[in-house]
Amino acid sequence: VYANANVGTGIGVTANLIADSFTAGPGTLLANYQLPIGSVSGIVGTITPRPLTVAIIGNIAKVYDGAVSANVGPGNLSVSGLVPGQTIVVSPSAASFAQSNVGTGILVSMPLSPASAFAIPGTLLSNYQLPSLATGSVGAITPRPLQASLVGQASRPYDGTTVIALADANIALTGLVAGEVITASTAVGTLASANVGTGLLVSAQLSPGNFTTAGGTAATNYSFPELATGLIGTVLPRQLTASLVGTAEKVFNGNTQAALAAANFALGGLVAGETITISPTTGIYASANAGNNILVTAALGLDRFAAGPGTLL
Repeated sequence: VYANANVGTGIGVTANLIADSFTAGPGTLLANYQLPIGSVSGIVGTITPRPLTVAIIGNIAKVYDGAVSANVGPGNLSVSGLVPGQTIVVSPSAASFAQSNVGTGILVSMPLSPASAFAIPGTLLSNYQLPSLATGSVGAITPRPLQASLVGQASRPYDGTTVIALADANIALTGLVAGEVITASTAVGTLASANVGTGLLVSAQLSPGNFTTAGGTAATNYSFPELATGLIGTVLPRQLTASLVGTAEKVFNGNTQAALAAANFALGGLVAGETITISPTTGIYASANAGNNILVTAALGLDRFAAGPGTLL
C-alpha cells in the first residue's frame, strides 16, 4: 500500500506479510527459517502521471476564408483517461485546420500546455500528463458565396427586343478573399423593358462556365451566383429616315407648291412588325417650271406621325 495516491517518488510503501507470502526455492525448507510475518515498509514507491488523451469532437465548420484558423469551443474538447470520479477541463485555444481549402472530415489540431487545463476540487492536475496536441477529423470548410451585380452602362438603339449586349466590365463580383481573382463574363443580358428609357433594369443569367479563376484561385472554394442585375440599361430612340416616293404631278401654275398623298411618304428603319404612318402635307418643288424628276421636299413635324398598334413613337 502506498502512503498516498498522488504522483511522486520516494513514497512510503507498506506490505503485510503472512506465511503464505513465502515460497521456498529448490533445496530450501521454510521450516529452517523464522519468517518476518507482519508489516514491512520502505521508501521505495514511485507513482508516475497518468497520460490523458484530448480529442476534438463535434463539428468545427466555417466558410472558406483562405486561412487555416479554426474556432474550437469548450464543447468540442473531450478528455479521456481520467480515473473514475475525477475531472479535468481543457480550455480552448487557437486551433487550425490541416488545409485552407473547402472540404469535410478535415483534421483540426489545437496545441495544449499545462496552462490549457484545470482540475476541479478533488482532482490534482499533477497526477496527470496532458498531451501536447488535441486533434480530430471533424473540420468542414464550406464554399464562400459570391455576389454578382451589373455595373457601368449598357446601351443600344431601340430594336423591339429585350436583348442587350454586355461587356466583361459590366459584371462586378463581391465576396472574394483578398488576393484571390475570379472574373465573370457574359455576352448578353435581358432588359426589363424593350422600350426607350434610361436606368433600365438589366439581368444576366450566369452559370459556372461564365467564371474564370486566376492566380492560383480555386473555383471549388466558392459558390457562384446564378443571376446578376443592375439598373444599367439605356435604350435610345431608333433613328428613322423619310423619303418621298411615287409621283407628285401638277399642271404648271407658276408656284412651287406640290400636293402630296400619304402614299408619297416612305419610312426606313422601322422594326419589323411595327408601323408608323405620315399624314399628307404640302411639298415644295425645287422649281416652278414644267419638267420631270423635279426634286420635291416636305417639312415634317411630330404631329405628322402616327403609331400603329403595338408601336410607340
